[in-house]
Amino acid sequence: MSGGVQFGESDMNPYVIDRTVPTLIWGREDSQFHTRISLFNYYSLLFPDQSVHVTAHVYLFGEDGQERGHAQRPLNPLQQWQCDLAEISKEFQGSVGVQLVPDYLPPLKHDRFLGTLFFATYWDAEGHCDFTHETDRMRFDQDSRVQYEPATIPTSENLELSIVVQNSFFGEDEANCDRSWDVEIRDAAGQQLLHKSLTLAPRASVVIPVGELLPDYRRQLGGRAGSVHVRGRHINQPLTLVRHRSGDFNIHHF
Repeated sequence: MSGGVQFGESDMNPYVIDRTVPTLIWGREDSQFHTRISLFNYYSLLFPDQSVHVTAHVYLFGEDGQERGHAQRPLNPLQQWQCDLAEISKEFQGSVGVQLVPDYLPPLKHDRFLGTLFFATYWDAEGHCDFTHETDRMRFDQDSRVQYEPATIPTSENLELSIVVQNSFFGEDEANCDRSWDVEIRDAAGQQLLHKSLTLAPRASVVIPVGELLPDYRRQLGGRAGSVHVRGRHINQPLTLVRHRSGDFNIHHF
């Protein structure tokens, strides 16, 4: 739940409320595909001697990084909110920021910001369904940790793998955003088959099929599973989006 930025460094940032900041996930909403964010006032369980109420926020950021919508709702102790993105936007693809702001926090023994725990459920018009949990909280100018994540590339003709990469920079001065990120594809022996350096604007996101990065990756992998590697300073924990020939799909973080 906690990040690594000191409280007070972004007091004027509209997404910083008290000690809390949004935590991210990817979402899509249209006539064929839907996303639901599941939120619960768990602060009322953390402090049972207090009647803790929270304000829940859900923000939508398009693939260009611009805010496309925002909804908020007060939650009483033990109350939940099943927020369908369709309530905010009928056509959307990009990053979803989620934030619980409690009306009570005890003195904290650290000076870092607090993220939010939640689930995201996805389903399509054919009845296929999957869910995942939140990934990382928003990043600031001072975040120096480089995100480096690998994921397996299956070679089955029944599966098509895409990667979802999000820029998670929410700092006040966008000039301080590190927009660069790198992607590599390696075979089972670790040999590099592809390396690309790309950029993403603050809060922007992209879905890239592996077959678009390396069209003949199945041949080059020789029938053995390979790996895709994503690296960047101001990127969120990447996700994989796997499409099955049956129409089913799977979404999860690296």
